Amino acid sequence: MKKIAVATQAVADKAGYQLVLDKGSEQTVKIVIFNKDTIDLTEQVIKEFDRTNK
Repeated sequence: MKKIAVATQAVADKAGYQLVLDKGSEQTVKIVIFNKDTIDLTEQVIKEFDRTNK
């Protein structure tokens, strides 16, 4: 989980975001009740994670 957090922080820092929320999944607790899907960092975080964890 720490490696994912590091990748997420790198993506957020590059984009100038102050906050990143986890929408959860079918297997986890959903913390966000509603959001529009206009900003989704999932693919960017996956790419950053893959780039730094080869």
